[in-house]
Order: sequence, then C-alpha cells, then structure tokens
Amino acid sequence: MSATRNTMQNKHEAVLTEYQIGINVGVLLTDGCLEVSPNGKTARIIVELSVKGQTLVEHWSKLMAPFCSPVLEKFTKKPLTKGGKIREMVRVRSFFHSQFLQFEEAFGLQKSPSAKNAEKPKRIKKVPSYEYLIKYLNYEVFAIMIMMDGSVKNKKGSRAIELHVQNFSLEEQTRLCLAIYKNLGIKCWPSKYSESSRNKYAKESNTQKYHIIISGFSLPLIYEQVVRYILPEFRFKIPQLSSHVPRNQSQSPFYPWYEGLRSEKWVQDLGITLDDPE
Repeated sequence: MSATRNTMQNKHEAVLTEYQIGINVGVLLTDGCLEVSPNGKTARIIVELSVKGQTLVEHWSKLMAPFCSPVLEKFTKKPLTKGGKIREMVRVRSFFHSQFLQFEEAFGLQKSPSAKNAEKPKRIKKVPSYEYLIKYLNYEVFAIMIMMDGSVKNKKGSRAIELHVQNFSLEEQTRLCLAIYKNLGIKCWPSKYSESSRNKYAKESNTQKYHIIISGFSLPLIYEQVVRYILPEFRFKIPQLSSHVPRNQSQSPFYPWYEGLRSEKWVQDLGITLDDPE
C-alpha cells in the first residue's frame, strides 16, 4: 500500500482523543475557526495567525496528527489600518472529518443576526456550556488560549494578562471566567474593552465589548502550572514574576465580580458552589 493511501486510510479511521478534544477547545475559544462542509456530514478546524505565530500553528498541526497535514499555507492580508503594512499570515487546516462535528454542537454555532447575505449567513461561535468547559479546561488548554489570544496588559508595570475574546458576549465570558477559576484556580474576570484605546483608526461601536483580565495575583500559579506549556516564542505574553508579590488582594476587581455571581440565576440553577476565594 502506498504511503498516500495509508495516510488517507488512517485519516478516515482516526478518532480524536480526549487530549486532542481539549486542545481544540482552547483553539476554538480563541483564534480557531470551525468550518462545516456543505453537506453537513464533516467539519474541519482552521488555525490562522501572523507569521510571528508560525511555531504555534506548526505545534497545533503536530498535535492533531493524523487529522492535519503538516503543510502550512502562507498568504497576505490587507492592512488593518490606512497606510499600514500588508500582513504576512500563515494558516493550516485540518482535514474534513466527522469527528470535528462534535465541536459544532459544543460551541453552538449560530447564524449571525448581522449577516448581510440571508442565503449564506455568517455563523458565529458561542462559548460551550459550563459543564463542557469544566470537563476540558486544564493548564495546557489555558496555555493554548494565552498563546493564541493573550497579551500583557497595556499598562506600565502591569502584572495582568489580557485575553482578547471580544467576540463573545459578557454572559459567555462570565461563564468562561468562572470555569477557569473553578478548574484551575486562576483569578480572572470580564472587563470593558475599548477598541479605540488600542487602535486610533478604529471606529466606535454602539455595542459594548468585553475581554478577559487575568489577575497578576495568579502569576505565581501560572508560572508553576502553565508556563511549562508555553512555547519559547510566546513567553513574552507572560509578565515577569517579581520577587515581591503584593499580599493585599482585596482591591482586585475579581472579588466584587466573584461575589456578584452568587445572585446569578444560571449559577444557582447549575448548583455551582461558590466558596470564598483564597
């Protein structure tokens, strides 16, 4: 049997492991894209980053073997701003496979209400259920999320990390933050996001967006449990761990946010126990 035929056979017989499912959860919560085939019988995941993120794209493609070709596509995109530079991009796509359909159900792909083409509406990702997040979130999945969509908070001397998941609603980000804290012990919360503060060419939107702030008080835990999974090229996304760690956490926005969850109906309906945070 030829190598090509053997590869195709392995592809069709392959089954996603629980480990691979978890990795893809991290990818789809950030920059990954799920594409369902026209007949609805298969789907694939696409990871697309700037060329600076090539090692992460390669890393993901290796983790997804035999569902993914190691061949990367290089292409360009228009500048984000007037007079900006052409963007050099790299992309890898998994094979279409029925195994990836499980993510359509988990991420609840829905038609975008702002879709201009009614016949071919844009589909948007949703954050999975709390139970699903609890099942798959671990420190390596969290590392994938930081490498994909994280950055050191844009404030001098800050020890916090921003997770740029602005396309998710406040309710969805709240669910994600609680799952991260309950599973990993990492303190984070949704925070208002202003695109204009990042990009002077950005147009103001009538819709308030949010992103996730990861507390600097969780840095010791991140260094202990998460950094081992961060590729060397992405270590710049983790703030330096100072020898002096402030002890007074009471002023952190995490605490009033967390306390406010006690009155949330969905938290009560799920029977989630909210112990006092350490």
